[in-house]
Amino acid sequence: MSQSDFGTLDPNVVSGTQLAIVLNDWRNALHTQHRGASRPSYVKGGMLWVREVSAEHWDLMLFDGNADITLRSINPATGTLIAEGVSETEPSNPYPFMSWTNPSTGIIRQRNGANDAWRIIAEIVDGEVVPYAAGQSADARYARLSAANDFDQVPTVNGAPFVTPNAFYKSNGAAPAWTVDGSAALEAVSEISLSVGQTLAAIPAGTVVTLPTLSNGTDYTIYAAADGSLQAVDADGAAPAGTRKVGGFHAFDAGDGIAARSLWDLNWRPKSNPRAMVLDPGGSVWADIYLTDVEYTLYGYSRNGQQIADDNDRPILPATVGGDGVTLCPSASWWQFLDIYAAAGKRYAIYEELVSLAYGVVERQAVGTDPGTTQHQAGHRSACGCEQITGVMWQWFSGASATGGSGWSNIAEGRGDVYASNLKAPRFGANWNNGSNAGSRASAWNGAPDDSGSSVGSRAVSDHLNLQAER
Repeated sequence: MSQSDFGTLDPNVVSGTQLAIVLNDWRNALHTQHRGASRPSYVKGGMLWVREVSAEHWDLMLFDGNADITLRSINPATGTLIAEGVSETEPSNPYPFMSWTNPSTGIIRQRNGANDAWRIIAEIVDGEVVPYAAGQSADARYARLSAANDFDQVPTVNGAPFVTPNAFYKSNGAAPAWTVDGSAALEAVSEISLSVGQTLAAIPAGTVVTLPTLSNGTDYTIYAAADGSLQAVDADGAAPAGTRKVGGFHAFDAGDGIAARSLWDLNWRPKSNPRAMVLDPGGSVWADIYLTDVEYTLYGYSRNGQQIADDNDRPILPATVGGDGVTLCPSASWWQFLDIYAAAGKRYAIYEELVSLAYGVVERQAVGTDPGTTQHQAGHRSACGCEQITGVMWQWFSGASATGGSGWSNIAEGRGDVYASNLKAPRFGANWNNGSNAGSRASAWNGAPDDSGSSVGSRAVSDHLNLQAER
């Protein structure tokens, strides 16, 4: 370490010996870049000097006439550069567009151009630098970092706090945010970070969802408040004040409590309306809990206690194909249910999906009489929660096909002809009087797509949507 300045030399006073001493000291100071624990007393604007923090940390400083600016830092013991702006505390002399990494949190910030605030630009995950929006939605990342108190300040717009309104992040993206304890108790299974209005809220895992007295065959919506509390209300009721919808579930008919496979949240749900649907055991498709009813077109989801749609009680024609909310479909054929499901953002299931969805029923059993309405019938609820899925009504499914093509057939109910031989549309599950033929693999492949009968209904499915699949 050497700092020295000989000031103004008076040749009439300074001897040759004294001159040699001060010049040698000055040379040492010059050669060591004026290294010292603090700024040299003789510093001038534009001067470079080395601040010796420790034996393993030197800072190259530039004095701008008012303050020292750290240009780079090195470890003289190893001869390596020390990363700029790496500390658990905010740098004391930040400058515009400076980077700062907090090694404890892994959060990387950059100073703004006005040099009055920091913004998060990336984070370190498993030793890798991950851009701010990489690997997940910007909303999810914003909520996650905010709830962890990694922001120095909430950004503002015109002086008001700005919180992205769709932020919702779970600590476990591979499952719904809720879990059923028994059949009538519900709690958060993940830590959840989300925005509620202009508030960034955090919900710890284990937070109990306040439930009303559950009604049989009813959908419920889960709401989160800014204080992190959760409550469920009837899905047809009003949202509690100051809350945000974050999920929901269905309560089984027959007093059997919450349908565990019906639990959904904003990042784990069917692509369609999530009401009265359950996720299949393989986690790939959601199915309507109940058979399609006459008024399905008006709601877009299945409901308990409703008249089952068939040829005797035809469904309402959807507006997408000219319906007015009152006019009935001309039949209950494969074609008509195809239009109904397209209007609801759903689709027919394929055979393999129905086999999975129907598993768990009492095999080779039918109910014996036309049930008339959607309901729970013992032995005809599947393991995942689909009601009346076998031995009640035949159900159309995807896979209309022909054995070949030998001529035009007027089989599409007036919307063009089909050039095919023996075009058939498959049905699943068997009806109420098929007895021991019914079951979770029962199917019929002999009906034309324009057939319409009193024992043939249908059920819709929707693809699974996981917006946090990477987590």
